[in-house]
Amino acid sequence: MVSTASPPGDDGSPPGLTALPGSHGWWYVVSTEHQNGGVWNGYGHQPGQVLSWCPEVLARLAALNADGTCDEQHYVVRVNQQLALLSDSGLPEGRGWEQFTAIDLWETFSFKNLLARVVQAQAERLPRIVFWKGEQ
Repeated sequence: MVSTASPPGDDGSPPGLTALPGSHGWWYVVSTEHQNGGVWNGYGHQPGQVLSWCPEVLARLAALNADGTCDEQHYVVRVNQQLALLSDSGLPEGRGWEQFTAIDLWETFSFKNLLARVVQAQAERLPRIVFWKGEQ
């Protein structure tokens, strides 16, 4: 539950939540040992939690083709202590989330674009791990 007594963050987000870039009125927080993760929508005056979980991006991987250009990008994602490899190209279509057995897949499809932005926003802050695809 978000406390309305605490001042908002520098970006206008409720305390403890991170504003989702490019998505005004949406915030997220990943799970820690001190708090549960989730996604909130802040339209109106009181933020409301729309997902009781939030993906946490642990690594950003870039597959390079033979000429050295990035062919594919993948993310190592954790949800409720489960790990999966998600493809950047599959996120907008909601592909990959079915690997997480502890989440409601239909709920995930409803928020597939939002979840893609949450994953991409976290990934931008991580160093890119590059690997070669096929022969060099």
